[in-house]
Amino acid sequence: MDPIMLSVKSTLILPSLTKRRHVQTAGHTIRKRQESLLYQNIRLHSHFQWDLVCDKDFLPGVSQSLLMAGFGLGSVIGGPLADVYGRRPTVIGSLILFNAIGLSVSLAPNFALFVILRHLMGGIFKSIRIPLINLMYEFLPPKHRPIMGLIPSLTTMLGYVLMTGFGYFVRDWRYFHLLIMSPCVILMAFSWFIPESVRWIISQGDMEKAEMTMQKVAKFNKATNFPNPVFSNNYSINAGNASSHSSQAKEGESDSTINDDKPKRQTGVQAAVALFKQPVLTVTVVLSFEWVAGTMIFFGFTLTTGSLAGNPFVNFILICVVDLPARILAILLVKKIGNIKPLFFGFFGAGVTMVMIAILPYLVGNIVIIFISTEDGESIGKVLTALAVLGKLCLGIAVTAIHLMVGELFPTTMRNSGTAVVHLIGNIGSLSTPLLLYLDKFFQGLSFIIMAVFAFTAMTISLILPDSRNTVQPETPADVQAMFDQKRRFRFGRANLRLAQYKGTDDGKLELQK
Repeated sequence: MDPIMLSVKSTLILPSLTKRRHVQTAGHTIRKRQESLLYQNIRLHSHFQWDLVCDKDFLPGVSQSLLMAGFGLGSVIGGPLADVYGRRPTVIGSLILFNAIGLSVSLAPNFALFVILRHLMGGIFKSIRIPLINLMYEFLPPKHRPIMGLIPSLTTMLGYVLMTGFGYFVRDWRYFHLLIMSPCVILMAFSWFIPESVRWIISQGDMEKAEMTMQKVAKFNKATNFPNPVFSNNYSINAGNASSHSSQAKEGESDSTINDDKPKRQTGVQAAVALFKQPVLTVTVVLSFEWVAGTMIFFGFTLTTGSLAGNPFVNFILICVVDLPARILAILLVKKIGNIKPLFFGFFGAGVTMVMIAILPYLVGNIVIIFISTEDGESIGKVLTALAVLGKLCLGIAVTAIHLMVGELFPTTMRNSGTAVVHLIGNIGSLSTPLLLYLDKFFQGLSFIIMAVFAFTAMTISLILPDSRNTVQPETPADVQAMFDQKRRFRFGRANLRLAQYKGTDDGKLELQK
């Protein structure tokens, strides 16, 4: 599970307060008297302990935005660090810092220090997540990546459900934060058993260590008839084929590169610069916007669970659990029809539901405050809750396709740097969401209209990208160009002329016509 993502939502499963003189929340009354706040019979919550209500009710949103800004900082640092020093040391070092700072959050004496520590947690989290996800994909052959990519999503969903139960029984936010940090301590112990990426080792030219790592992995998995050695003495340094060599040795599959170009070792700066040259530039720009839209809408649905009609804990579980069928459906669709169609229709469905959430209360004859269940508006509140769950389902399908495409469209020589840039730019969406939702205080439903515009835009520009289904990961920018020429749904300019230079093969690779 992603403990920092649990922390993102830990302060949002209780209802937010408004500027009314008497506010009902969780069966307790909060009153304002003589410029002081009196909380009657309610357990400690960060909103209440630091009086983040009334004229300070915008500060929790600022806190969430700064946490998302930390995600952006970590994206800049984590990806290049993993490319230069390796995936394993980056993950282990980041986990140590993450646990130290995360445990300190529960001791924060004031709101300012609380915000600073959570900002640092967000940055370090990305230095853990980016290398770990890429490490997983780099050990897998193409046909297993979609299924295995589902596992992190399932464990994250399980973490959200457990967190909701913890939040129901543990209302003191300090003890609650310590509780949700406990999986991170366990993860740090297991991290020492994580092997280094064989692709990264080969890119450094250390064939002896690569061979040793492959044999250890084979022994741990009890592989039978595993070749020893895996790599011959004249093996060409090709960072992108570690998984294909291991799968070929075990299954007899052919998983070679798209063409015969071999990637050259690049520094972090060279890899970053190459991201902004064609054809990789198109991948960088489009996937970055897709990530902006995806994170904005994801947190838009999630951060409103405390104000949905009904029990906020039940709503939070519904919003999180719906990710399970969404991810499973997305994997089945990706394997059957490719990445682009699920991405397109997922954003379309999310956009439609957000438009309905924004305008439906105005169509029933009077202005009903969205997500607030009243005696007259109880039915519409339930409808809006159902629409939010449906929208999250559609978004989950689109986000799954985005995750797969980020790992499959960037060349091996710049994959971590490309992932880092996409995460960095994409965090604009998550950073802006809490403040965007604050606009509803001035015009109800405005935030969902804005997010719907982003959804429809992301839906449209997704057609620019090539479909990566049954295609091995590209090794060089030339391989990316071949994917555009062969696999793109809509082509412009000279693309159709270039297409004639390539032919497809049964195992998914592209080859130049002789």
